[in-house]
Amino acid sequence: EETLQQMEASISQEQELREQLDRQLTSASRFSDHLPPGAFEKGDPTAAQADAAMSEWSATVIAPARKFHPPTRSFLDLEALCESLELPEGCGMPVVRYCLQLASASGRRLLFVLQPAAGRQALSQVLLEKVGDEAVHRRWKQLRTSIFEVEPDANVFEDWSLPDGVLVSGEKGFLLRVTAQFRPPLRAQNRLLVKGSTLQAALDIVAFANTVVVVRDGSSRDGGVYVASSGCPDRYFEYKAKAASSHMSSNFRTCIASLPISTNGESTTTTTTTTTTT
Repeated sequence: EETLQQMEASISQEQELREQLDRQLTSASRFSDHLPPGAFEKGDPTAAQADAAMSEWSATVIAPARKFHPPTRSFLDLEALCESLELPEGCGMPVVRYCLQLASASGRRLLFVLQPAAGRQALSQVLLEKVGDEAVHRRWKQLRTSIFEVEPDANVFEDWSLPDGVLVSGEKGFLLRVTAQFRPPLRAQNRLLVKGSTLQAALDIVAFANTVVVVRDGSSRDGGVYVASSGCPDRYFEYKAKAASSHMSSNFRTCIASLPISTNGESTTTTTTTTTTT
């Protein structure tokens, strides 16, 4: 009996070691996916810049003491914030506004990257083909829905707040990718250095590609929501929504319900529906 117990303990230890090794291999695989091209080429200043940017995207890396850029301005009023934004062509204000509302209501880390039709090529240079969670991405892809047709709840935010981000059509708000993975751009000039790995990643993306990013960084002490646009890449704004205003307004939903959505080149009208995940 004693020998049997020792064998069971040994098997249990081996199982724990296997699980630990699996976790390490998974982590190493994700890290290698995010390595910029030429990251290991010695004497390449561009690769060195990309390596430095990548380290600041990792929540496990403690950045050295430096001067961080605070938000250009903080807003309590959502409409005043939207009026201050300069959006790139192909990004609609209703999409940006609703992403801000969703990020504020989520209560957790969230990254929206808006893709205008004219910005696909530049964005493809920082967007990996591989998604972070294939099962979650496939489930949302099969729904063929937009952010306006999703009733935000805990299940939705659980999927959207997984590592990586949510890629959204900037014009109509279609969900293009969930758990979309990004890597630092090779060009790392005139960067806005900020606290928070998710916010740093978002600002690096928007400085390189024609896009808009909406972020709720998990490291934010006050739970602030941030937005930046390639229309004004040297600035980013903070939205401090009051708890009472974090819900989706019925008037806004009514406005969204009448938005025209293009399907295969034809213009149709969408009706807001409730979508749940299983």
